[in-house]
Amino acid sequence: MTRKLQCGHTFHSNCLLTWLSTDGATNTCPICREKLDDIDIVVFKDRVEENLRRKYLDAMKTYDMEIAMLQETIEILYAER
Repeated sequence: MTRKLQCGHTFHSNCLLTWLSTDGATNTCPICREKLDDIDIVVFKDRVEENLRRKYLDAMKTYDMEIAMLQETIEILYAER
């Protein structure tokens, strides 16, 4: 996922989030240092957080499904003994 800033520069979202989270970063473009809108930054960070939350939940669902399949396999193996 990429993000185009109002100054026209485009960055990978994770790179931009890292820049904006760095101590001393003043909500500016990493290249030209143009000041970014505070509202735009909040919306961007919220979107990134939501994407990360979704990925985490998807990973947990996959993990839960894999655990359930392993438990079924173990039950079948014990039943066959």
